[in-house]
Amino acid sequence: MEPRFEPLSSTSGLTILDPIEKRRFSLLTPAPVSPTPASPDDFYFPVSVARSIHTDEIELPYTISVYVRDEEGAMLTDVEPPADISLPRDRYLVELSSPVKLYLRVESEIEIRADTTTVFTADFTPVQRGPNGYILKPVADATLRGHPPRIERGDELAIPEEFARPDTGVTIEVPPEYAKLYPVAPLAFYLGAELVPGDVPCLRTDTGFEHRLDSHRGFEREVERVLKQTFFLDCVVRTEGYYPIELAERNAVEPHLHFDLADLYDRPLAERVATYLEVPYATIEDEVPTWHRVTFVRPEAEHVELLPYVINDLSLVRTPPCEKPVATGDEGNELWEHIDDFRRSPPERDRAVFRGAAAAGSEEFTRSERNDRNFPDRDYVSIPETEPIETAWIGEGVPTSGTKLLKEAYEHDRAAPDDGVIDVTVVCNDSRMRREWDMVSEIYGNRDDIAIEADMEFGVGKDHLRELLKEPTDLFHYIGHVDNRGFDCVDGFLDSRVLDEIGMKAFLLNACHSLTQGEALIEAGSSAGIVSLSEVGNRSAVETGKMLAKLFHHGFSIGTAINLVRRYMTIGSNYVGLGDVGMMLTQNEDNNSLFYEVVDEEDEQLRVAVHCYPNRVYRIGSFINPFITGNRVRNLQPLKKENVISKKKFEERIDGDMIPVVSDQGIIWSDEWG
Repeated sequence: MEPRFEPLSSTSGLTILDPIEKRRFSLLTPAPVSPTPASPDDFYFPVSVARSIHTDEIELPYTISVYVRDEEGAMLTDVEPPADISLPRDRYLVELSSPVKLYLRVESEIEIRADTTTVFTADFTPVQRGPNGYILKPVADATLRGHPPRIERGDELAIPEEFARPDTGVTIEVPPEYAKLYPVAPLAFYLGAELVPGDVPCLRTDTGFEHRLDSHRGFEREVERVLKQTFFLDCVVRTEGYYPIELAERNAVEPHLHFDLADLYDRPLAERVATYLEVPYATIEDEVPTWHRVTFVRPEAEHVELLPYVINDLSLVRTPPCEKPVATGDEGNELWEHIDDFRRSPPERDRAVFRGAAAAGSEEFTRSERNDRNFPDRDYVSIPETEPIETAWIGEGVPTSGTKLLKEAYEHDRAAPDDGVIDVTVVCNDSRMRREWDMVSEIYGNRDDIAIEADMEFGVGKDHLRELLKEPTDLFHYIGHVDNRGFDCVDGFLDSRVLDEIGMKAFLLNACHSLTQGEALIEAGSSAGIVSLSEVGNRSAVETGKMLAKLFHHGFSIGTAINLVRRYMTIGSNYVGLGDVGMMLTQNEDNNSLFYEVVDEEDEQLRVAVHCYPNRVYRIGSFINPFITGNRVRNLQPLKKENVISKKKFEERIDGDMIPVVSDQGIIWSDEWG
């Protein structure tokens, strides 16, 4: 399904809509325009569809990266605000790093002025525009629309020709064991390496280079180091290609490298890899970005079917440090007694008093109608503390943090949407929890740049809830009670385990012990969600629901949202993600998932750390400039960078934005700062 061009209803211009990824971007013009079909072949870079319009001005709704190229693709200028650029009459290709990647092809003099970016042509000029499914990648552009190929276990190997491995001249040899194959999969994928059995783990190139993978650091850590080193240096070297921008990481490491970047850019991959791995890791270690995710996988055959989705996000892969779960069955009670220290629902000895206060009119009570502490007979797995930003788990058992990946979440066949509208359904089944329902009703649908329709339901019965669960929707947000009987409705309980058809894409079940119901929703058709592992106090659950709704609403994925909540909200340790960890409900204005951390404040000066998380629009290795200091130098994604800035300047920077801000006050939003 191709992107569509639609006229704006409230002003003149166009919206370009990708109905598969549900991303859109608007181009504003001084007068109405009528797009006509144009040839995608007229563009130097591959595009999927093209249209032509006549205008003398195009204004972008918010600041994004803009690159002006000649008609052969060579970059002429990199536009970052503030900017005032004039170029003589010629044929130009203007690249917009927008949620739907766009190229504007124009023959004219052009002027570009940027606080918000405006492109002026010299006269009433035809402009061709073409969207595609491409973003900045470490080595080359690659389409991101749709899913990676699936793997199914069978009796013999069968790979369609279109998925044949490229001949890169790189071979990786490991013992034929799942404990070795899974951790090396991301590296083999990234390098397009041939994976062969052997007794000694090593990487070889057809140039005669060899690098052992069984170093004193251990096999998994050595594999990760090789992936990080080759990936990072690829990102540095690619600034000699189509994106010759100033990169902070290049500035830091280039003086210490023994090779010429321009020369290496044109070398075959096998030569580049050999050259990269001759660089001492200490030379680049301080500049290598913190990796975005590590996925722990039990080394068992059935988990191979999840590998395409894990390595498509270029997650690190590790096997768990031990095979024994941290708690099973009744032992889960002891585990959650420890978690009581971190949650805001009361321990058992205080519960009667707690519920009495609720009955007397307090809004604080647990979102559970159960009178016992019998936990589901589940195995709980403690995920080790890791350097990467996010953690994920594949295997039996329930992780006590991060996200549990489920194969069904990635493989549900869904009809592509045709209207580009994001649909949200919110259900509240307890009048005492109405505060959260009221709050999120204001959050969902509170953006002008994307189309969101919110269906707000209150006090629904079993049959009505069953129908709501079947309705196609992008997000289902449940506020109420859940226990082993299912969702608490006004006329009884609805157990989602008996449903065989679910219409929601993602969900938030903000209720006690909602894990089992969440797993059932994914088995029946959903792709991702956030659930609780234990009891949650209502007051804390309200704040968590509000925060998660805002994070979803402003372009944070399931994985990054759960990470922020767990790190900066006390009750966050009660929640985990399920399914597709990278799923996003919406796009942020500039595609970035970022937040500010106020590290220190003194004499009207702030030390502010900018945290930028990768997502499926801007993936790991993309260029990023959060504009907080006005510095034109880019960084690599993910980013954590501290800046000293005046309080006044910081407030000016965040004015009008909706960005999380972490300080000693906790986590708030930029519109609440001050």
